[in-house]
Amino acid sequence: MVKMKKSNELIIANKELAFQNEEKEKRVAELIIANKELIFQNEEKEKRAAELTIAKEHAEESDRLKSAFLANMSHEIRTPMNGILGFAEMLKEPKLTGEEQQEYISIIEKSGARMLNIINDIVDISKIESGLMIVILK
Repeated sequence: MVKMKKSNELIIANKELAFQNEEKEKRVAELIIANKELIFQNEEKEKRAAELTIAKEHAEESDRLKSAFLANMSHEIRTPMNGILGFAEMLKEPKLTGEEQQEYISIIEKSGARMLNIINDIVDISKIESGLMIVILK
């Protein structure tokens, strides 16, 4: 009878251990799934971080190009402006001949036209960048 009782207790204990093992295996499976999901999410975050890095680099390059463009345009505008101001100052000279005056006026007109073309180009570039103007290449 004692042997039977111990045998029954061992059977019950064995069943309990088997149940606990099954529960642990279920938990392990759940953790594996959760781990795979975390790995996937981490990979997605890394992809987004790489995309953001590339976007940042493009924005920085764009900023550098715009700065270079502005510096170049500043030079392009100052050059004809200096011609206009210089020859306008020279027109104040009372001893100029009519021919010299006409030559200076012509230079001022050409410099003004050049500056107007540069300003129009800048406005067109701005319109293209903002989507207000479409460029069609033929």
